[in-house]
Amino acid sequence: MARAAPDEGEVKSLKTFPDRCHKAPEATALGEDVRHLIVGNYRLIFAIQAETVTVLHIRHGARLPAGTAAPRVATSRVAWGS
Repeated sequence: MARAAPDEGEVKSLKTFPDRCHKAPEATALGEDVRHLIVGNYRLIFAIQAETVTVLHIRHGARLPAGTAAPRVATSRVAWGS
């Protein structure tokens, strides 16, 4: 069963040890220490600055990382008749 939104307790857990989370794929493009926490079907994307954790985005896990282009689908054309 899909969850409606991340659990508040899991979000609040970032207060105690946010460095435990991996760097987000978006971190390289942004040039900042942006990390993410997987919570159910969601990714919480956040930044750490001194002793402050700022949640930047809550993104469904099925979506591509921000700034990633969707893969192109190869198409072919078929000529009907002559």
